[in-house]
Amino acid sequence: MVRLHRSQILLETEQHRRIKEIAQQWGRSISDVTRQIVNLGLEKLKEQDEFTKREVALQRAAALRNSMPLLDVNVADDLQKMREERLEQISHSGR
Repeated sequence: MVRLHRSQILLETEQHRRIKEIAQQWGRSISDVTRQIVNLGLEKLKEQDEFTKREVALQRAAALRNSMPLLDVNVADDLQKMREERLEQISHSGR
């Protein structure tokens, strides 16, 4: 069984009205509905916190990438040069 702790909260009139209405529609207590709302809110905050952490990490990575000097690299040309050098090594080793 879940242990409950008594807490006193102050709700705005509209919040109380809406929670009471939901509780009546579902045949549940205001406390039960309020606990469910709090749980949903906590999960949403956790998701937002994780999103914020990822967003900050991406921003830091972008800043790091932007601070690095650009290299003039042509991968296709470099691979072709390496192939040619390797073919030359192989052809010389066979002699």
